[in-house]
Amino acid sequence: MKNKEEFYSREKIEGEYSSFLKGKRVVVVGPARSIKGSGQGEIIDSYDVVVRVNLGLNIQKNLKEDIGSRMDILYSAMSQYYWDTAVFSEKSLSMLEKKYNIKWIVNTGVRRAMILKMAKDKVKSKVKVGLKLVSKKNIEYLKKKLDGKPTAGIISMYDLLQYPILELYVTGFTFYNIMSSKNERKDYYYDNYSPRYPETINNVYKHDLKGEACLLYNLRKKDERVKIDKVLSNILENFDK
Repeated sequence: MKNKEEFYSREKIEGEYSSFLKGKRVVVVGPARSIKGSGQGEIIDSYDVVVRVNLGLNIQKNLKEDIGSRMDILYSAMSQYYWDTAVFSEKSLSMLEKKYNIKWIVNTGVRRAMILKMAKDKVKSKVKVGLKLVSKKNIEYLKKKLDGKPTAGIISMYDLLQYPILELYVTGFTFYNIMSSKNERKDYYYDNYSPRYPETINNVYKHDLKGEACLLYNLRKKDERVKIDKVLSNILENFDK
């Protein structure tokens, strides 16, 4: 019987992930309602690498003109919901590969046991999708910068910038309508993004959304690779820092 560690070699996987991203134009697509009606589908699909987060793995046909149709990488928090609904089962891994030709699934937490389970399922199912953990170093950096648990969105952005990519275009993020008051915030997501919407609303306030917006604002100032859409640009320039 193979040792668990044989299914997951961090050094090997990091090297493969870096090689996959090297010199690529990357877009990370969020689930904000602001992306609906944007007509960005073709622009998104023109990027070398298309990244989605969490339930963005369910690409809706009626929104393809706005959110595109590709998914090369999925960054996921891998919360209990995903296991209760078998999103990352052996069968689902095969489906994601066949349907989207997905190349990588990245865990935005440090739930190593879940990645190991998926790695074993991957071996059994013979799928080729890569499986990766965001490094503890990157997670700890974000925790120190933020007053709360970092979202999968900001983790994906920061993590991708640690690799030799050519460009990172960020679209479909508003940090949960950060410019609105807490009581006014609603309709965060485009239609049917989250089947567990009431629970998601409660989870929003566990995150330091203002801190995340400030972090992205500073990343854009320091790193010329970072590009953002018009809606988010307006938010970053005008919210109270």
